[in-house]
Amino acid sequence: VSEVFVRGFPRGRVEVPLAPGAEGLAPLVFLRPQVAATGLVRASAGEAAFLDWEGESIPSFATVGELGHYGYSFFRAPGLDRDGQPAAEQLRIDCADRAKVVIAWFRIPEKPVEGDAQETTVEESAPRRKSLRSPQRRPASWDASDWRTFDARIPVALLDEGERIEAEYIYIRDFEPGLIVIKGNQGVVPVVFWKRSGDQRPDKLRQLLIQRPALLAAEENLALLLRGLRHELGDGLARRAITELSDDWARLCEVADSREIEKWIMEQKLEAIGRELGDQSQAREVASKVPAVAAAPVPLVTERCRTLQEILGSSPAIRSALARSPALLAENSEQFLQASAVLASGVGPEAARDLARQRPDLLGRGPEIEALFQKFRERFPEVWCARLQERSDGEWAHWLEHLGRPSDVVAAWLGRIATEERAASCRERVKSFGVQGNSTIAEVKA
Repeated sequence: VSEVFVRGFPRGRVEVPLAPGAEGLAPLVFLRPQVAATGLVRASAGEAAFLDWEGESIPSFATVGELGHYGYSFFRAPGLDRDGQPAAEQLRIDCADRAKVVIAWFRIPEKPVEGDAQETTVEESAPRRKSLRSPQRRPASWDASDWRTFDARIPVALLDEGERIEAEYIYIRDFEPGLIVIKGNQGVVPVVFWKRSGDQRPDKLRQLLIQRPALLAAEENLALLLRGLRHELGDGLARRAITELSDDWARLCEVADSREIEKWIMEQKLEAIGRELGDQSQAREVASKVPAVAAAPVPLVTERCRTLQEILGSSPAIRSALARSPALLAENSEQFLQASAVLASGVGPEAARDLARQRPDLLGRGPEIEALFQKFRERFPEVWCARLQERSDGEWAHWLEHLGRPSDVVAAWLGRIATEERAASCRERVKSFGVQGNSTIAEVKA
């Protein structure tokens, strides 16, 4: 084994690039599921703050201040990155209700490795305790612009191997239902508290079970349904299907087999793609022609559609492009952006958009376009952009026909362009010489 890489991923679809190794062999990929966080733990003294920790024991709460009195719970997550960068995601919370979120940041000192001889100053050996009664410092690298300072009258503190560590700063923010992303902060570790706010939601699941008690015996079908919806539609659309179409899926789970459930999930998937395109019939046509589109999760297809709209400019332009090249929805959205940027570097932004509308297949051929443009830069560095933008006849006008052609064919074509350029240069010199000659004759007559 030459190299081993490890990475953690949040819940959802994961793409792992499988670059072949030194001998052309595909790498082995090992997977271990883990609990991302437990969010139903009531905030109280003595509770472990994390699921795991790098030290001998997991830090626990010494006090939770008013948070326990106000009924907050906290997310007991793995020991998060103490060196988290400001843009790095530390925790993703998918919330179906309005919620208040409080973040307490702790500067937990790293324990020296046993056997390491390090000098310890008097200041470093003093107990680390910071009081929240003095004005809080703003986080050095964390964006707190949308957060409010939480005025804690009683400190929120952890107990780490007998050492009491108070939160350096605490912030609070109200969130609407949806995805909540907690980002990192250099040198400190967050503990995230939460509390549902607003009116209590009706318990639709309890009502459904009262109406359809047979669901209690449909465990396998329910597991298949939930797993399939989350994978194919993403969490947001899956939740919408579960809440709005409960009669449909409940009936299927009671009496249908797995094939009927999978067929129903595919139907919801095609409807979601159709809503994104603005045309249900075209969504089904594209999925039937291109199996890779039917196999791709809806969030992935949605990302591709929105990238195409950014490049082409409108939803009708997307539908027109897919009518010509339905396989576009099976391509990676990054390829669209790369091909669009390469085209713009040669023919200009407006012409690149017009060209992409006329030839949408070009958005999946970025590497071929870049390779041809590179040959232009090497052979005709001063004129190639102008020629592509101005010429509608001659050899330059045939550049689209030579994308992906064999190298000998392209070399012969570049030779014809060079001949054309030399002929044009000669005509310019003759024309210039004629103008100079006429001027000389006029001077002699004068």
